[in-house]
Amino acid sequence: MDTVTPLHWILTDTTGNCMVIEPTGKMLHLKENPVGVMTNTPLLEWHIENLSNYLNVRPKQYDPVEFGTYTSHAFSQGTGTLGLPGGYTPPERFIRAAFFKENIDQPAIEVEAVTNAVKILATVQIPKGIVVTTDDKEDYSQYIGMMCNESKTYYYTDYNNTRISQVTLTKELLERKTPKVFVTKKAEDISILNKENRSPEETVSNIEQKEEAGINTLDILRQELALGLKAAKDGSLDNDAHQTIDQAIEQLKQLKNNI
Repeated sequence: MDTVTPLHWILTDTTGNCMVIEPTGKMLHLKENPVGVMTNTPLLEWHIENLSNYLNVRPKQYDPVEFGTYTSHAFSQGTGTLGLPGGYTPPERFIRAAFFKENIDQPAIEVEAVTNAVKILATVQIPKGIVVTTDDKEDYSQYIGMMCNESKTYYYTDYNNTRISQVTLTKELLERKTPKVFVTKKAEDISILNKENRSPEETVSNIEQKEEAGINTLDILRQELALGLKAAKDGSLDNDAHQTIDQAIEQLKQLKNNI
């Protein structure tokens, strides 16, 4: 993004307790977070106090109101959400995330929780071109990441591909001494139910997407091969390094099949 963002961090455990780490001046401060939602500036205390301005927002429809002898009815469903902010400033995104998190149907299983998280984060995800900085740079949500503490699983969707990818923190990963790279598709992974001949424009777009995905994959492969060569040079070509090389070969096969 070619910019330094004022990062804040959120921490949770399997009991549901939540804390945040925020930069205050030149110090980092650990704070309890009773809401379970976090965004960047301003500080957490300000965002929590700001919730008081939205006590009227609710999922339930408002009842008709009488004005003299006239009874006014809602145009349609959703009047309870009137006043819910729709912009992309951190305070507006905080309010939306807190409201959706508090009122969305509670999941029974993990995959339902992942779906919930995607729906909630979609309300605050910034598309390209919607937020432009004063120096004409796009500020957008590059990806969505979700974590389940119980199963130790990380869920990920790229900006250009809304399909969810997952990686579970296994014993094998914990015991590795070198990084393991997982490649995700950088182009939209669409299930075509009635496959037909594509137009020339669609064909060109598909080629461009595959080219971008290939460049990203090759960049990752360069990193993995560099790790393998360094291990061989240092005389530390252990099982981790062998796995890295095997993974690089497998990714080359995938890249060949996608061309």
